[in-house]
Amino acid sequence: MGVGLVLFWPALFFLAGGDKKDELARLKGEYDALEQAAIQKDCMIASELRDARQQRQSAAKKKEQQTREQQNSGFKP
Repeated sequence: MGVGLVLFWPALFFLAGGDKKDELARLKGEYDALEQAAIQKDCMIASELRDARQQRQSAAKKKEQQTREQQNSGFKP
């Protein structure tokens, strides 16, 4: 169940319409709180949650870097 939550919560962003933003933000906040509590209490799934969080963070950094590179490539003198 925990693995399913880790893998499929991003899919909610694609399914939600504009009127569901508040609910989605609340659910994401609840998920983050549960994730942090599991890691702090060193639950059986804590290592998987940590790994998934690190993957999400590295993917976000990579995407941000690619965006910056694309923006900078358009402004070469």
